[in-house]
Amino acid sequence: MSENELFKIPDEALKKIKSQEEFEEFIQRLYKQGVESLLKAEINEHLGYPKHDPSGKNSGNSRNGFSKKTLKTNLGEVPLDVPRDRNSTFVFIQDILTPHSG
Repeated sequence: MSENELFKIPDEALKKIKSQEEFEEFIQRLYKQGVESLLKAEINEHLGYPKHDPSGKNSGNSRNGFSKKTLKTNLGEVPLDVPRDRNSTFVFIQDILTPHSG
């Protein structure tokens, strides 16, 4: 798959957007989906096994739902569902996701 195909937004989704407000909401939701996908990959890496993998049974640490967090971006505030682990060792660091100027 080429880079252009990978990042192409389906035309069906774009046809539904009728205003600047709808476009901004769409981009914000797309951003939310991307960040949450990255966080799920990060917790897989942190725990050492994917969700529902039997190797995680009795591993000493496992997923424990999600916490609600708000990420401040140039798109506005984006509500996120951040994965948690039972030992509270998975840390969501907003500074990694938010570029700083200066």
